[in-house]
Amino acid sequence: MKSDTDGNQLHQSKKIKYILIGLGLLCILIITIVSIYKVTYSPRSKNERAIKAVVTSVLTCPDIELIQLMELCATKIGQGFIEEPKPEDLERFDNKMKDMFGPYLTENTLHYIKMSALRYHLIAEEKGYKTWVEDIEINQDKKDSRNYTFTIHLEYSGTNIPKKQLVVSGRAQCLEKGKITFLRFSDDFFKNELMNSN
Repeated sequence: MKSDTDGNQLHQSKKIKYILIGLGLLCILIITIVSIYKVTYSPRSKNERAIKAVVTSVLTCPDIELIQLMELCATKIGQGFIEEPKPEDLERFDNKMKDMFGPYLTENTLHYIKMSALRYHLIAEEKGYKTWVEDIEINQDKKDSRNYTFTIHLEYSGTNIPKKQLVVSGRAQCLEKGKITFLRFSDDFFKNELMNSN
């Protein structure tokens, strides 16, 4: 026959067991939440998402709508006159650029993209190529966590050109979380590879 003491000990033993299981599950839950938070909301994660988004938009060429807007916004010189772009065309171009890049770039970097990097779309369209980003590897600088280097695995093809691959490198800096303040590619790839392809 079991005594009351044995019953109490068994009851306490079960109670301790459930408490330990509960604490273990709580620890696992806390670790999971912290891990998800770090991956989703850490500055590095936001910066890497910004780099991937911008690089993919810039190097997935050509964006025909963007090229048409760029052409509408160019100053047209005819025989004896200069035609200024229409304000509504300039506004449409600015809105397209802000939609594509605004969440990821500072104002100065957005200006750089407008003035420089979008030439890739024009070159690809002019040469009849399509380019797309297959993969991007991003590395954070060990000395300064705001600096990044990246390697882009780019693929391209044309009317008479089978699919080819290129590796492009670049650098980025994010002084604000999730915003690129500096972005540069090693852009000889368009000149040397795409423009000379047969």
